[in-house]
Amino acid sequence: MEIQQIYFADYETPPSKAQLVGYTYALKQRHFLKEIKTVWIDLTENKEMLLGQLSKRDQAKLRRAEKERLKVIVQEKPSDAELLEFQKYYNQFARSKNIYTCNFFHYTTMQLLREQGGLTLTKIITEQEETLCYRLYIVDGKTAMSLYVATAQHNQNIGHNRQAINYANRYLWWKNILYFKNQGYDIYDVGGLTDVPSIQEFKQSFGGQIVNVYSGYIPYSVISNLVLKIRDFRFNKVRKGS
Repeated sequence: MEIQQIYFADYETPPSKAQLVGYTYALKQRHFLKEIKTVWIDLTENKEMLLGQLSKRDQAKLRRAEKERLKVIVQEKPSDAELLEFQKYYNQFARSKNIYTCNFFHYTTMQLLREQGGLTLTKIITEQEETLCYRLYIVDGKTAMSLYVATAQHNQNIGHNRQAINYANRYLWWKNILYFKNQGYDIYDVGGLTDVPSIQEFKQSFGGQIVNVYSGYIPYSVISNLVLKIRDFRFNKVRKGS
């Protein structure tokens, strides 16, 4: 069974051969798709307008981070080795936070996105080349959506405290906003809002507006519809702990 994955669709794309089509952050609601709230930052605004949406406190954090001589690295087409390095770093972070890890399926998806020009990996390092934070994006030339974020909070051997790492994370986010703006992108998508107040507050701290997007799978055959029902049954069974 052929599966097609479509990102940021503003219309339903009829599949040519695919029996099951996955939509990520589609702009219109359809049956089978789940509504997700996210924040869009308008990159067509000038730098001063974007900076002005931050609080004075957050602007001070950016200035503080600039004094640390941190280096931002943008990888528009990361190699397999660089993706594996990111995966290892992210999984260490994920285990420390008790969240889902980046498995082999996710890794191969990143490879496919890269080959289609739909992936950008960024990180921020110290003068000693210690990585303080990673951010990985799905991109299409118009929208940059934050997919993965990992910081060095899991690393007990790194020579920076929690506050310095938080400053670096915020600084990388800001530099990425400017990078995508300079590349001609229109929208920076924070990657969805969660029910965790601290994360939700952080994702809204750079301004922007809350919008609804839609993700999920649409079956186009009897077989794919059955596969979808089995997947949902297993997912609900796991959630109920049975």
